[in-house]
Amino acid sequence: AANQHAHAVSIPLQIQLPSYVHVLISQLDIALEWDNTLIRLYRDLIRFQLGELQPDRFIGWVDDLLEAKSELSSEDFLELFTLAQNLLVEQVNLHPNENRPLTDLLKFYQKNLTQGSIQSKTGLSFGDFKNIITVAAKCGEFKWAEMFMRDYTGQLSARTQKDSEILGKAILAYYQRNYDLARFLLEKVIPKNNQIRALSVDDPFLKLDLRTIYLRVLLVTKDID
Repeated sequence: AANQHAHAVSIPLQIQLPSYVHVLISQLDIALEWDNTLIRLYRDLIRFQLGELQPDRFIGWVDDLLEAKSELSSEDFLELFTLAQNLLVEQVNLHPNENRPLTDLLKFYQKNLTQGSIQSKTGLSFGDFKNIITVAAKCGEFKWAEMFMRDYTGQLSARTQKDSEILGKAILAYYQRNYDLARFLLEKVIPKNNQIRALSVDDPFLKLDLRTIYLRVLLVTKDID
């Protein structure tokens, strides 16, 4: 899983369809006039990606995907879910100063949390947990983010829960400009010499995220050379 810097949103998975698949799906739909749920969902997702459908219709597409979940195989649903998540994350990172991509991504997470689509059989991943809190914080939805942490931290693997809670609280404090609290929380993980101890999460990108947000706090508070 490749992460962006701490205040951006990481992309949990990358699944790219080759260009000939784009053509194949659109041609199948036009030439054969198939009324097939899977083809329709793929076709419309690709048209969103190509800019042929307006972004304000995307959440309606997400509702269609969730409604069709029982018709699709688990593999097809997971691929469509991941492609949609990637597309939304890409829009957030391409347009960091626009509100719609962020609010759409938050709605995507909220709808899929309710349906249990984000959680795998083993629970919620650390990366998705961090992404959801970051997106909610950037949307100013701090109360919802706190509720999410309270309800979902327990779905993380037992060995990651403590670090996840510290990171989540630090992200919320950072976006609320409570830098002293963010620093206090992060220094439970990162000693004052800025050397990261061995985290319970064996993920170098997450360690980098922690260090990056810590350095941002130090820069904002001018406590860094």
